[in-house]
Amino acid sequence: LKDHKDEPHDWWGRFSKFPLELPKFHLSRRGEDTMAVWWSMSRACNFNCPYCCQTSKTNNNINNEEAIKVSKHLHKLFKESGFKKIKLSILGGEPALFDLPTILHNMKDEAYDFEVSILTNFSLKDADWWNSIDVTSTIIASFHVSQLKDVDGWIEKAKKMKHRFRAKFVITDDNFELTKQMEAKCRENGLTVE
Repeated sequence: LKDHKDEPHDWWGRFSKFPLELPKFHLSRRGEDTMAVWWSMSRACNFNCPYCCQTSKTNNNINNEEAIKVSKHLHKLFKESGFKKIKLSILGGEPALFDLPTILHNMKDEAYDFEVSILTNFSLKDADWWNSIDVTSTIIASFHVSQLKDVDGWIEKAKKMKHRFRAKFVITDDNFELTKQMEAKCRENGLTVE
């Protein structure tokens, strides 16, 4: 990546100066004025899916206090970068295990446009909590048929979202037919499905 003056920047070097051991990050440049950042916050999750690649409950896990510190450091990096737009993708594990409204608020700044997409299983927190996130966001809810007990409640919560919302289905051999039924039900209720 290069900054707005076309002088090389050591972005990974800046990440290595974080005050604590970090979860996974990936940075890329999108055009002349956009930085894209993918933050895998933790591998911790409230589900224990046998098909998930994020099966470890202990590796690379940080607590909420550490995640807030990281968000403040990211804010500083974003502000100093000179990019006009920051696109942050947050994934995990389950990001809703953290105080996302505070973490994302810490990264807002008038110096750049800030957009966030959050990949979540959407089973934790109510719609008011999700709607308290005060940055432009897209919630991508991975629908786990085998894990959810209250499907109607999940759909009703999704319909209350003020943020862009997309349902994404986790399909396995065991749930293919049920997943097709749930996808149709989501579409009937006006939800975007991918």
